[in-house]
Amino acid sequence: MGKHENRGLAPIARTRPGEGALIDIARRTSLSPDGSNITAVEVDLSSAPVPERRFLADTAWVDYRAGLVRLMFGQQRVDRGDLRALVVLCFTIEDLRHFLGTSKALVENLKAYLGNSSTPTEELEPVTAEPPQAVSMFANIMAVAYAANQASIDFYHASAWALHQLRNAQNLKLALEPMVRVILTSSLLFALLGKLEAVQSQFSIETKVA
Repeated sequence: MGKHENRGLAPIARTRPGEGALIDIARRTSLSPDGSNITAVEVDLSSAPVPERRFLADTAWVDYRAGLVRLMFGQQRVDRGDLRALVVLCFTIEDLRHFLGTSKALVENLKAYLGNSSTPTEELEPVTAEPPQAVSMFANIMAVAYAANQASIDFYHASAWALHQLRNAQNLKLALEPMVRVILTSSLLFALLGKLEAVQSQFSIETKVA
């Protein structure tokens, strides 16, 4: 399940053509520390279309730059260690928090599986040079699954226009654009999730200090 908070957005009457597939949502209202209402929108990703684009990743890295968390997935060349292709998925830190907040059970189950299997651990590798084939996309929702040592991450994007529509309380649909499915090993996924947790923790520390 993906969650998004919506504050102070102007309503738009209807979904614009081309915004993406319309997905059912559920609304939950709670109080923020300052007493204002926050509407959390839960998205049922089981009804979201699978992205048509596929990318097999055998290496990954995470960094933070220009206000965005960048998830980098690479394909290594077979004749040497540098990259053949690179896909970069950009997230806001808020969207990363939403994802990690709803993924705790997944992380614990994956950790237990890897701990009880003979699957070797994997480490993330920094991207030191951009290959000729590289593409960058913006995403704000992830759907993650694993089976044995195979995993996949489906990336989706809800545009600012689509998120504006959530201001209308009668709107029970969210337009999602499927971006790309990244296929990787479960052990590489676990290393990636650990790095994302570390990035989020660093921002939490900085917020408290500030």
